Amino acid sequence: MATILDIKKIMDKWAPPDTAEEWDNVGLQIGDPYLELTEIVIALEVDEAVLAYLEDKQSCCVITHHPLFFKALRKIRYDQDLGHIIQVFSKGNHHLFSAHTNLDYAKDGVNDCLIEKYGLLPKQGQPLLHGFGKFFDMPAVSYETLCAVLPCEKKGAVAVDPVNRLAFCAGSGHGFIKRVIDLRVDTFITGEITYHDHVTCRMNGVRVLVLGHKESENFICNRIHDVLVKQKIELPMIVLD
Repeated sequence: MATILDIKKIMDKWAPPDTAEEWDNVGLQIGDPYLELTEIVIALEVDEAVLAYLEDKQSCCVITHHPLFFKALRKIRYDQDLGHIIQVFSKGNHHLFSAHTNLDYAKDGVNDCLIEKYGLLPKQGQPLLHGFGKFFDMPAVSYETLCAVLPCEKKGAVAVDPVNRLAFCAGSGHGFIKRVIDLRVDTFITGEITYHDHVTCRMNGVRVLVLGHKESENFICNRIHDVLVKQKIELPMIVLD
């Protein structure tokens, strides 16, 4: 039987924790690293669907992209969302392991999954910023054609010129706007931006195709499943998306 230490070894090799951003909180969030696991549950974050699935189970390992804890806890109330999550995990001896910005950064990680989803090879692109995201110079593609195949909301500039330089960043694209402008990217695909990002991009001629934060990252859940299977983790696994 596998333990969290077996899962951690695989995940840390793929997405080393020391590549996570300084503010991030990755790795084992809840649980006993030595307790044998009965099942693996993979999800973008701990939500109602995850809690409902865990209700009648024991010693499951939940692997998420989004961590549960970012700030120190000052109180745990079972009638509030975070306290209720802790209560469910404690009651069932469940475990929570998260790989966040280290998995964004990783080869074949969150950003590469997004890029591959839309028919581009990550190795053909250049890093967008600090190893996160990618940008590509490509043969001209009709902007209307690109929009037609993407379930997106159009933000930023309204020009309909062909797409020549394209950038991707899963999740929040907020911290990448200046870099996208400096690189003269004409079209930026990301999960979400702020209103002020939208205005800045519009004034600088950058079109932004917003997929939704969850929608831009959800592909990683099946990739985690496939990596664990390839590494011979012989436990029941389910992806909740």
